[in-house]
Amino acid sequence: MSGTEAPRPRTEPRRGSVPLTTALALAAPLSLVGLTAAYGSYGWPAGLGVLVVATAALSAGLGRLAGRWRGCLAVLIVPFLLFIGAAATKNVRDDLTLNTGSTVTAHVTDKERTTGTRAQSWDYALAAPDGTPVPGGRLNQRDQDLRIGDQVTVRYAPDGTARPKRPEQIDLGTDLFWAGAVLLGAALAVVAVGVRARPAGPLRERLTALARAARVRASRLGAVRTALVWGALSAGWLALLLLARHTVGGPLPLALFLLHFLALVTCAAPLLEKPTAKPAAALLGTGTGFLLLALFL
Repeated sequence: MSGTEAPRPRTEPRRGSVPLTTALALAAPLSLVGLTAAYGSYGWPAGLGVLVVATAALSAGLGRLAGRWRGCLAVLIVPFLLFIGAAATKNVRDDLTLNTGSTVTAHVTDKERTTGTRAQSWDYALAAPDGTPVPGGRLNQRDQDLRIGDQVTVRYAPDGTARPKRPEQIDLGTDLFWAGAVLLGAALAVVAVGVRARPAGPLRERLTALARAARVRASRLGAVRTALVWGALSAGWLALLLLARHTVGGPLPLALFLLHFLALVTCAAPLLEKPTAKPAAALLGTGTGFLLLALFL
């Protein structure tokens, strides 16, 4: 036996920490809300500051949670996701601001088509009856139904922190639904990273085996029978979606649409493997088309 001891193996930091996963799952949606609040109240310097701090914190946490290379990847992805997600929460903030704002019947002084966007829309410069510009910037809408000199009723924020909107453009329920979906999605994405980083436990192994068995059974069912089963199940679901759209309105039809679409993706996923990729793609495309059609009926 030699007098020198063998070097001890270097221990890696524990991955998939539950407290760290919980903290990051809360930090992700809070970062979106903070970014929206800072930008809306204090302008782009404050928003940029929150964006930098949130990116650094989330990237460092994800790197600690799931590995250094994932942390480096998060530095590139997180700012983009925060910027996109903040747009959904900004709609809610604007709706709340305008609901407590003022209403005025203004007249259009100028109009121009927006640039840099795929969807065509128009910006209208507005002036109050006394000739002063309406605070908050220009009215934006997709319809080109206003001309210079026309009068239009809008709600606006006296401090100019939100764009003016027509009363019918303010849909707080729908905006809350999409903002909630974005915030929940951000939290669940972090939780998924944390769960994936942890060693597989008995429950996770059972769920993995159950998902594998479901995929095998769906692939044996075949594309044609899967399409027939899916069509039969969809009839009631689409009827419920149409009923909710024409009676309740608001975010409920959107929630039913998303649930139906997720179920369709789950149903078609096993068929996307060869040689049934084309029927699965046709099933997915047709189902999506009918769902989109149902939303506009």
